Amino acid sequence: MGINMDELNILNREIVDLLAEEDMLGPLISKLVINNITDNIPLEDEEINNFKRKLFSQENIEDDKHFQSWLIKKNLTEDKLLLKVSRPFKLNKYCLDQFSSRVHAHFLTRKAKLDQVIYSLLRVSDQFIAKELYLRILGNEESFSSLAEKFSEGNEKEVQGIVGPVPIEKSHPELARVLKSSTPGVLNQPFQIGDFWLIVRVESFKEATLDPAMELQMAKELFEQWLNEECTQVVKNLLAKNSVNSNIHEDKN
Repeated sequence: MGINMDELNILNREIVDLLAEEDMLGPLISKLVINNITDNIPLEDEEINNFKRKLFSQENIEDDKHFQSWLIKKNLTEDKLLLKVSRPFKLNKYCLDQFSSRVHAHFLTRKAKLDQVIYSLLRVSDQFIAKELYLRILGNEESFSSLAEKFSEGNEKEVQGIVGPVPIEKSHPELARVLKSSTPGVLNQPFQIGDFWLIVRVESFKEATLDPAMELQMAKELFEQWLNEECTQVVKNLLAKNSVNSNIHEDKN
């Protein structure tokens, strides 16, 4: 379910040009597509009641009478409110309904980038200090966490050197290479990245699994891919139509 070009007739040539110039045309089309999708997904009575119960709790609304007063104060109707608060829920539902058959295959292509790692990290700018600290950890003279807290020159100093869980692929390429080849609990020799010498020890790997939360994430990624393609095409068609109208207008003049 996309968007009908007729729905964009409210955008005149000048507005389209301005939105395109400010890189706002794509986001507008994206929002219209999402609204078009979610506005056509009905809510079950139980789902409506769940949204209202959550709202009552968040806003300290005591009963339906208080709720009506609250709506008036917010200049809202119950239908408009439910439409707004239910949009993320409806979109998740749509993603799963439309893309569930492709989720497993998409997960397999993404799995390597979804696997996570927890590791200890210590960074110093001096190679000789790095070697000395490495030997102290290796010889069990002092714990990794204690030395990281005392000597590390990165943000990991604040958390005793512990990093993660984080996706391996989001790390620096050289660090990612070391992490992938590491055995949990085994200390790696110092290596250089930029101005720092790093000492790294993988604590544990957390392999990505296709649980319900991951299924939703994969479905949403597939939806985003589809949405980007849909919006790109709509923007292309809209600009082409705008260009034709502009030429016709110039010919008339």
